[in-house]
Order: sequence, then structure tokens, then C-alpha cells
Amino acid sequence: MSAKESGSLIAQRTLQVLLILQENQPLSLSQIAEEINISRTAAYRIVSTLTDMKFLVKDNDTKKYKLGSMILSLANSIDLNIRSTALPFMEKLSKDTQESVYLSMSLDSSHYIFIEGKESPLPLRWSAQIGESLPTDAGSVGKAHLSFSKPAVIEEIVNELKLRPYTSNTITDREALLAELQEIRKKEIAISKGERFEGVIGISAPIFENTKTDTAFVLSMFIPDNRIKDEDIPSYANKLLETTRAISANLQM
Repeated sequence: MSAKESGSLIAQRTLQVLLILQENQPLSLSQIAEEINISRTAAYRIVSTLTDMKFLVKDNDTKKYKLGSMILSLANSIDLNIRSTALPFMEKLSKDTQESVYLSMSLDSSHYIFIEGKESPLPLRWSAQIGESLPTDAGSVGKAHLSFSKPAVIEEIVNELKLRPYTSNTITDREALLAELQEIRKKEIAISKGERFEGVIGISAPIFENTKTDTAFVLSMFIPDNRIKDEDIPSYANKLLETTRAISANLQM
């Protein structure tokens, strides 16, 4: 193996460690090595470097690792243009609807990360942690990100996803999920009724930077399900679409 190939493999494994911990943290060194099918020695070298650079934190009691502060720092610096462009529109949408509005970025079509948010002013509200990463296997945000990936990527990821039942409403059938992703791509809107978290309605839509297929960002609204009727969801979805289209237009100017 050439030095270039060796370096690429190390970089790939390092990213695999971060992605695995995004979905399943905390993990021990042995669990990390097993997840990416490498030796404990190789895993130790990668984990030690990531810990030294504050990408990972080790719990000295459990000897397990989780994502560190540097991940949040990176999230806060991700694409200042999209965040600064979207924030005024997010604030207006949240003020008009009195609901929480969040901006997320796709990491690799299988995960997304929240990079900006405007919380509802109401006492009962749904909140996300900026820098929090979640898999695209459920919920309106994940479905919106996944639906606007390339078709070959969608099929590959859906085949690889675990499709765990987070709630009784989670879509766990691959064919049903693929069919819904096609509908989302047509309508440019994704809706979730307690698919990832009980008691919350999620409405999400893509933001296009250049073309209809060039999107890494999704804008979402989260509403407690006791505050919205099914017949009112289309109205909220239309407000969200108006907002995402306005943001997209500003980005494309």
C-alpha cells in the first residue's frame, strides 16, 4: 500500500469513528474497534489523537468515549453564509407561528447536524441542541435530508440503515420509507408525527443553494402535538415552504 493510500485509509477510519460515535455514544475502545473492524491498537491510535484534539472525551470511570467540545466548535463555524442568511427568516417564521425553527446540515446523507435554531417563546416547546448529530433514519429532518440525496445514495443508505423503532410511529419498512422519500422529493416537504420523538410534529423542507438537486441544508419546525390539529399542518407547511424558498432565492442571488 502506498503512503497516499495509507493516509486515505487512516482518514476514512478516523471519520468512521466520529460517525459511529454520533449514532452510538458512548463506546469503549473495544466497541469502536469492533464497529469499524480494526485492531484495538489501530483504534487506540485514532482515538488517542481525536481525544488529544478534543474531538473526543474519555470518561475515566467507564473508560468509554463520546464526542467532545471541538465537534460543537466546528458546528458553530459551519457555513456562516447559510446561517447568517437564514437566521432573519427563521426568526420571522418562529415569531409568526410561535414555534421552534431549526436549521440543519447533512453530514454524509446518513447523518445531519443542527447548526442554528430559534426556539418557541412558549413554555411548552421542542428544543434541539446545536451541534447535535442524528441519523437520517427517522423524523421529518432525516427524511428531508435523505430524500434530496442522489437516487443511488438513497437506496444504498436505506439498505444500510438499521430502521429502529424509536416510537410506534417510526417507519421501519424499507419499501415504505423509499416510497415516502419519493413523495417528499416531489412535494419538497417532509412531515413526521412522533416518528423519532413522542409528542412532537416535525415539518421540514430543503434549502437549495444553486439547483434543485444542490442541497445540504434543511429548515424545520417542531410543534408539540397537543398544540396543532391535523387539518392545520398544511398551513404550517406552506409557511415553511415560503420561508425556505425565500432563503434559497437569497442564497442564489
